[in-house]
Amino acid sequence: PPDSRPRSPYTRLTEATMADNPFEERAEPNPFQDPSVTASAGQGANDNPFESGGSPAPAAPAAPAAPAPTSTFGAYDTGAYGGGGAAASSAYNASSSSYGGVGGGAYDAPKPAATNGTGASSVTVRELEERERQLKRREEELARRERELSASGGGRPKNWPLPGYWVIWYHDIDGDIRNEQVASAVKMTYYSFLLLTLSLVYNFLFCATAAMFTGMESGFAAWLMALVYLITGVPGAFYLWYKRLYSAAKNDSAMNYLWFFLIYLVHVAFCFYAFIAPTAAFSTPTYSLAGIMSTTAAMEKNKGTGGVYAFGVCLFAVTLAVSINAVRMVYAAFRGGGHTLGEARDQARREGIRTAASSAV
Repeated sequence: PPDSRPRSPYTRLTEATMADNPFEERAEPNPFQDPSVTASAGQGANDNPFESGGSPAPAAPAAPAAPAPTSTFGAYDTGAYGGGGAAASSAYNASSSSYGGVGGGAYDAPKPAATNGTGASSVTVRELEERERQLKRREEELARRERELSASGGGRPKNWPLPGYWVIWYHDIDGDIRNEQVASAVKMTYYSFLLLTLSLVYNFLFCATAAMFTGMESGFAAWLMALVYLITGVPGAFYLWYKRLYSAAKNDSAMNYLWFFLIYLVHVAFCFYAFIAPTAAFSTPTYSLAGIMSTTAAMEKNKGTGGVYAFGVCLFAVTLAVSINAVRMVYAAFRGGGHTLGEARDQARREGIRTAASSAV
């Protein structure tokens, strides 16, 4: 018999709550007992989808894949939780295939073409032999150039004084000296050197030789003294003052300019002495130089010899005039380059100290 006891409100609330208990197992409806599915299964119960002529069973729809967690690490993301995501894997595969990776792509390395072994080896041997011959030719050419450079002192080929016959130095005023004023001064000095050479050669070959063969007093001694003037004057002029000036103008060296001025003044003094040719000066033979006084003495004894000496006087006069003009032009170029004699002395002093220190070591 039903309980007729009165129920409290708490009891009624508890029963209502237990009726909706989420943890209570309930019977779920079976989808295969749906009337529409049962009717369809009854109609095709004997149909085998693996037999020919039978209709295949409809495929169950694929569940959509859950999206992979994303982050801000770009195309090679490994996932927000450290796992290798599908997007990261696909992005890496795409990049590797595009740049010659495992999958290949536009930048794949070219595969060697299959060739015949005998033909390829013969072609390779011929190519190696040709390359070896080319290398030998290049080595020979380099060796020849090295010999030329060593013969020319490691610089440009020598071209002075007689190209093709006898050369001792490279000489190119216009190529080595860019300043027109300095180049003009060097050219004038070079002309004075050539005139000095011509005057000394003429004095020895013609004047002193004529005095010796015409019976002049101390003619042989004058001939020997003229030879001394020639073999010491020309090389001395070249190495002591012309080459110094060329180096000073080329390198803009104040010290070399100072050295040139000191030696070139001695040259000017010698040209003046040769032009006068005093007979009793320094106890030198009377006819060793073709000057005014020696020419006058030769004229008194032999007109022909006196005429030869007169031409020598003209040569020494021209040499003296050109030399004076040259020293004037060189000094103007020296001052035009901003140099002073004080600067030249300081450079000479430093160079002397450096030389003394190096020799002491």
